[in-house]
Amino acid sequence: MWYSQTFDPYKKLGDIPPSQQIQILSRLSDSIAQVNTEYFIWPETAIPDYADEDRIRSNPDFLQVQQFLDKYKNGTLITGIESMKYYNDKKTISSKPNPNGGFYDNFNTAMQVENSAEVALYHKSKLVPGVEKMPFPQTLSFLAPVFEKLGGSASGWGWQDHPDVFYSQNGVGVAPVICYESIWGSWVGESVKNGAQFIAVITNDGWWGNTSGKDQHLMYAKLRAIETRRWVVRSANTGISGFINQRGDVIKQSTWWTSTALKADINLNDSLTVYVNNGDIIAKLAAILAVVLAFIIPYRKWVKK
Repeated sequence: MWYSQTFDPYKKLGDIPPSQQIQILSRLSDSIAQVNTEYFIWPETAIPDYADEDRIRSNPDFLQVQQFLDKYKNGTLITGIESMKYYNDKKTISSKPNPNGGFYDNFNTAMQVENSAEVALYHKSKLVPGVEKMPFPQTLSFLAPVFEKLGGSASGWGWQDHPDVFYSQNGVGVAPVICYESIWGSWVGESVKNGAQFIAVITNDGWWGNTSGKDQHLMYAKLRAIETRRWVVRSANTGISGFINQRGDVIKQSTWWTSTALKADINLNDSLTVYVNNGDIIAKLAAILAVVLAFIIPYRKWVKK
């Protein structure tokens, strides 16, 4: 069995403490779960309490999540979490000075938890320009002191350089995709090429409100399913959670602004499509051809004359 949850995210910052938020998600999951449930998928930033990654196993929220999983011995949970990592020196371009000394990164993270000592973390890497990450951070790094004096940072959220694959204790490979990353076909395709058998999209679509934005975001997930021939499990705060098969058909979905839990059986796939093997090469060739044709027209009209 496979699950996707959605709930009201507008109360998640301040109004609802992380422990209560986990209780809400646990209760929704329990309402449809079975003893042999294999996966639970919770939304982006479902655990909005900045957790120290180096001490994650002793984090109270993490322990609460593991307590939830105790009922499902074969269960694996993928959830969004806001996390932090501390360094003695400026180890990454995105790290910021720590008032207590050293540096730190904060991440929008996908975390996989099982009934074992294994914990997998993936940091959102395709960050929203201007909101989560300054464009061209290396080139514009000289602006960092200015932003720090204004209370912000030129580096924004931390990230990692390559997509990842989560492997469960049963050997199933999952591509963790966080929000905006779902619009990047080649990025998702790289995870599939590296062993992902299905795609888990976790997102917070709260800022769209009741507009077409939430629907368009769902459409991108359909494209990823078609390109990779992988099922997509989508868990969205206030957006549309659901299940999309390998042909891009939405098999089951939630309605907007509804606190609910969904379940479905999905198929796993190991085969690789032409797109997964070659990425956006067709689009790149088409772009090059468009530029060539754009130069041919003025050449034939003026230069050749």
